[in-house]
Amino acid sequence: MRRIVVFAGALFLSLALVPAIAFAGDDNGTQQIGPFDSTSTDNGSCSQPWAIDMFQRLFKVHDNGDGTFAVREEFREGRFVTSGPVSPGACETQGQHGSTVAAGAQGHFQGFL
Repeated sequence: MRRIVVFAGALFLSLALVPAIAFAGDDNGTQQIGPFDSTSTDNGSCSQPWAIDMFQRLFKVHDNGDGTFAVREEFREGRFVTSGPVSPGACETQGQHGSTVAAGAQGHFQGFL
């Protein structure tokens, strides 16, 4: 019986430490999760696919100390390749939106939400 209690206690302590080890943060309460390699379809204004995006996704989670959290999602080292022959702004009615984008056009991007 004593072995079971010791084993259960050790298991509980090891599981309790996993989040602290996996998501080590800095001194101001911000934790970084990632980066993760990601790929997604890029849809235009009519919801039609017009490119494939490849990027690194990184999350920064800050504990505000009042029971709420601020989350920032970053997109790093982004690249895209167009699939053609549609335009990302094909349904736009104002401005110079263009009509088509040839397949194989490449570009770079970065940003955050």
